[in-house]
Amino acid sequence: MEPIKLLPHHAMRLFEVFYLNGKPEEVLSGYDNVGMSQNTTNALGRIASNPNQLVQIVESYDEICRMCPKNHRGDNYQNKPEDTCHDYDVPNPDTEFAKILGIETVAEDTITTSKELKKLMGPTYKQFLAEPRFDGNGKKLPLRMMFRDRNEDLYLNLFNI
Repeated sequence: MEPIKLLPHHAMRLFEVFYLNGKPEEVLSGYDNVGMSQNTTNALGRIASNPNQLVQIVESYDEICRMCPKNHRGDNYQNKPEDTCHDYDVPNPDTEFAKILGIETVAEDTITTSKELKKLMGPTYKQFLAEPRFDGNGKKLPLRMMFRDRNEDLYLNLFNI
């Protein structure tokens, strides 16, 4: 089985699927591009549905980027030089995203399973649940800002917010 390559900032969308009731077809816009949306849905769906799916956390273009219309190296490039992504022409480890998710131990081209990746993200989920929705000034707190809470209405109703 070939591993699915994933950048840490794209793994944040996987966290939403694993822990926040996100659906693979809803967590990443794909720039309104059908090819990218289908590819993203397929990749995230395969990872989320198969605990043995191999996943490789990478520092350069990943499976999501492969179909991005802005990726000049990708399969779906729309050849718009003014709107071309060069962010990953050189390795970019996304270390801050990896730390937030707790997956820094598998970053830098390590191959793991979907089950292990989900397990590594578990402490972030616990932190997410423990974090109040807002600080004393009514400002959303960091993890709530980063992740789209799919249970937001339920949460707001439970706590009368």
